[in-house]
Amino acid sequence: MPFGFTNAPASFQNLFDDIFSDILDIYVVVDLDDIMVFSKSEEEHVTHVSTVLARLRATNLFAKASKCLFHASGVDYLGYVVSSEGLKMDQAKVQKIFNWSPPTDLKALKSFLGFANFYHHLIKNYSKKISSLTSFLKKNSRFPLNEEAL
Repeated sequence: MPFGFTNAPASFQNLFDDIFSDILDIYVVVDLDDIMVFSKSEEEHVTHVSTVLARLRATNLFAKASKCLFHASGVDYLGYVVSSEGLKMDQAKVQKIFNWSPPTDLKALKSFLGFANFYHHLIKNYSKKISSLTSFLKKNSRFPLNEEAL
């Protein structure tokens, strides 16, 4: 696919969705060129990984060995740490939130909320916790934020 093609990411995702359609979200998750295979047992995992690699090979696609991690008990995937214990937020992302400078204008507030919204399902009572911040998104709201709102 040529560089600069406007629909390249969507086309690429559709290709992978087609290749793995019958096993997608059963034991494989694909986000563009990031493929994660998950299984309940080591024996299943060998079969699942073999299936995924065979499908890539059959469609003349290849996984770069240096970018692969096989048979891991947990992985960093798209900003999450995925393991048998479940889904957790990557500690680097947690630290990024702690280090985030308080927003001083609407653009900075939207940037922070956009980042935080990505992890909303991992934050207990998220909507309640951000309600004072989202109130500043309303038309005719006043900025700057004060310490109480933050």
